[in-house]
Amino acid sequence: MDINLCRPLTEEELYLITGYRKTSDQLRLLRSAGIFVIHRKATNSVFTNWWHIMHPNIANQRIVEETPESPLPNFEAIM
Repeated sequence: MDINLCRPLTEEELYLITGYRKTSDQLRLLRSAGIFVIHRKATNSVFTNWWHIMHPNIANQRIVEETPESPLPNFEAIM
């Protein structure tokens, strides 16, 4: 399938990708996946194109790093 990456997604394509028809649910899912999306308030619609779907912005995702537990102090060194 040859996709023009600059072409905006249709409402049906947004539904197939997100599984939601409601705009707020589509926005929440796409943003949580790191996909750039615009909410058009005047029409209450979602805008994104195939390039953003194929290349999500990893920098926008929350990265949770596990912090190592702080080591216990060496009490024997005190004496």
